[in-house]
Amino acid sequence: MTRVLWFGILMVSCSVRFPAIRGQWRIAVFVFPWRRFGVGGDSLLRKGPTPVYAIIESGGKQFRVEENQYLQLGKLPLDKGATFETDHVLLVGGDEVKVGQPYVEGAKVTGSVVAHEKGRKVRIFKMKAKKKYRLTKGHRQDYTRVRISSIQVQA
Repeated sequence: MTRVLWFGILMVSCSVRFPAIRGQWRIAVFVFPWRRFGVGGDSLLRKGPTPVYAIIESGGKQFRVEENQYLQLGKLPLDKGATFETDHVLLVGGDEVKVGQPYVEGAKVTGSVVAHEKGRKVRIFKMKAKKKYRLTKGHRQDYTRVRISSIQVQA
């Protein structure tokens, strides 16, 4: 038996499972993850101007960035402490949204390189049955950690 309850902006789903053994009731409560879908959460409760964010392109991937955010990009040919700048800005949002075709004119995102890191280890295991063939390899992807310092847009 399942019940769905609404508490303002919070949806809770409760299910009661009948006991297999007498006297053992199980109640499962599920809170719908609004924030995963970009609805509700603190965005409904936030007061004041919307913070400026941008969607940038780096290494063939797109990232949503805000000021003072740490970002893990594919390895960049920059030294630790160097300045990271990109004008590959696809969208700038906030109180006013600007969409580029393909890039926003006069928009720039700057930051600094904090560290060069490696990702977690991935094991590759190959095997052919009945042929005595076994091969194990490992791989760790290189990343660059960047701290975004500013998002600039020309009016």
